[in-house]
Amino acid sequence: MDQTEEFLKEYNDWSSQSKFDDFKFITRLTPEHQEKLLSGALVNGWAFLFGPFYYLYLGLIRSVFYIILSLFFFSFGFYIGLLCYVVFALILSVRANKHYIDYLKRKKEKYQDFNPDADTPYFNITTNRLLILSLITGGVYLMYWIYRNAKVIRKYQKDRLRPVWQAIFMSFTSINVFRAISHSVKALGYEKDLNPKLSAWLVLFLTATYSYEYNGEEASLLSLEFLLGLVVIYWVMIFLTSILFVKYQKAIAFYSEKKNIPVAKITGWECFFVFIGCLINSSLIISTVIIILNLFIQ
Repeated sequence: MDQTEEFLKEYNDWSSQSKFDDFKFITRLTPEHQEKLLSGALVNGWAFLFGPFYYLYLGLIRSVFYIILSLFFFSFGFYIGLLCYVVFALILSVRANKHYIDYLKRKKEKYQDFNPDADTPYFNITTNRLLILSLITGGVYLMYWIYRNAKVIRKYQKDRLRPVWQAIFMSFTSINVFRAISHSVKALGYEKDLNPKLSAWLVLFLTATYSYEYNGEEASLLSLEFLLGLVVIYWVMIFLTSILFVKYQKAIAFYSEKKNIPVAKITGWECFFVFIGCLINSSLIISTVIIILNLFIQ
């Protein structure tokens, strides 16, 4: 048994553990795929046919570089771009299997200690605390919620999350925290289906909606009734986003009760974050009050 075959067997044994069932980033090889990697074929037909897009399908980050480079050469003309694309496809087809095996080696090394079944003291707070603080900060408090949960997931489950980046890019990264919580509570018999992927898409949609800012000069030309409508939509989006997080907070409460995890005390950093969130959201609150007062005065 050569080194590649030995590694793929070892990788299959590791990646096929049941605790990884809910984590799609742990790549699992089908017998057919493994056979292709071990075939020793000089050219990977799919890589030659689709070029860098096949690398994108496999999840190889270098695909982005080749796609951008291909588009760059297409700017000099269709035939020049096509020629360069074929050259890239030929190179990638020869190297595809090796690159993918190297990718699996890095994946296994990166998540070697990953254990989603580990006891994890999630950020256990009351749903009222989450909802109220989220509303008064215009949803900013939810970033703090993501940060606190990502921090314990990284520490206890050995996931490779970056809590600060998870919080800053909450609209795109919430699935990582949702997925971990869903997996933990499901193992304890939590009956409600959380559906982390759908929840993450909803967070992206809702946060993108209420993060939209219209131009001030155009807003001055709008009627107060229309502005009030925009403000109401903004508040509704914040409320719906908060309710979505409350759903996961209830799951955390279930998990915490089973694991005897106490309710988290309010810390200085939490107060600071709420203060900053209130400052950021103060313009919306003031605008809402002014619009309502003007409507009553009229």
